[in-house]
Amino acid sequence: MAKSYFLGVDGGATKTRCVVCDKTLQVHGSGLAEGSNHHIIGLTNAAANIMSAATAALQEAGLALSDVAAAGFGMAGIDAPLDRELLEGALRAYELPECLVLTNDGIAALSGATGGEPGVVAIAGTGAIAVGMNDAGETARAGGWGYILGDEGSAYDIGRRGMIAALWAYDGRGPQTALLDRLMETLHLQTIRDLIELIYEKGMPHHEIAAFAQIVARAGREGDAVARRILREAGEVVAVSVLAVMERLQMKGKPVTVAAAGSVLLNDALVREAFVAALQRHAPTAHVIVPRYDAAVGAALLAIRAWQKQNPGELGRIT
Repeated sequence: MAKSYFLGVDGGATKTRCVVCDKTLQVHGSGLAEGSNHHIIGLTNAAANIMSAATAALQEAGLALSDVAAAGFGMAGIDAPLDRELLEGALRAYELPECLVLTNDGIAALSGATGGEPGVVAIAGTGAIAVGMNDAGETARAGGWGYILGDEGSAYDIGRRGMIAALWAYDGRGPQTALLDRLMETLHLQTIRDLIELIYEKGMPHHEIAAFAQIVARAGREGDAVARRILREAGEVVAVSVLAVMERLQMKGKPVTVAAAGSVLLNDALVREAFVAALQRHAPTAHVIVPRYDAAVGAALLAIRAWQKQNPGELGRIT
């Protein structure tokens, strides 16, 4: 069988998704595995999780690695040439095709969101980042500095701010909010001070703090004013990242496609409405869309384009 299939991997801190696509970007198989940020779990474990997702995708498609012409990897934590070099070295231990593309997950998300065309993608999921590309092929990003130094507007940020709002209500420093009772119930706290043990002594994982964003979202839908403010401000701060990218790429004042991606922007109406409204105020030429494809398919598209360059005679047969 000719090598006419392409792998695309979207590797994040909490999960890894792989798809097997043909040259038209039709998905024939997909697979999931645990997170693959090598800064968090190490290179060996990251590569193993990537290949676990890839194996599952190939099995679903009824294919083998020998059927794959090229593979693209959009990975959280791939921010410098050394990151790419180290992860590629770990992946080369497996029987992958020669043509590999390793890049940041934001670039893969942008590729999928716009179908490889210029524009900006705003991602607000467990983390948050904005990535853009202009007509000249120049790229820029804003945010994505991780849950300690950044990720404003992400699920982690919303969850953390929801917990802080509950503590302020408990202390009397802030307005009363349903988030105080929700925090006690969700984390099964006997007293609010039990939260200190969970956060500081037991080291609650950041993805568990991010999960509290769902509680904040539910409270917001039910009309809690504090929760609604947190959600609105999350949407607005993600818009700030998009505007910063547009400024750096000299896109302001021009028609710009902005894709809203990630679980927070896609699933929370309050966050999305605030995001769109902020963009309309400051960049009225921006047009917000739902991504055409997800980041895993975007990574596959990057692999296809790289394979095209190495095999120019096949250009007419590839999407």
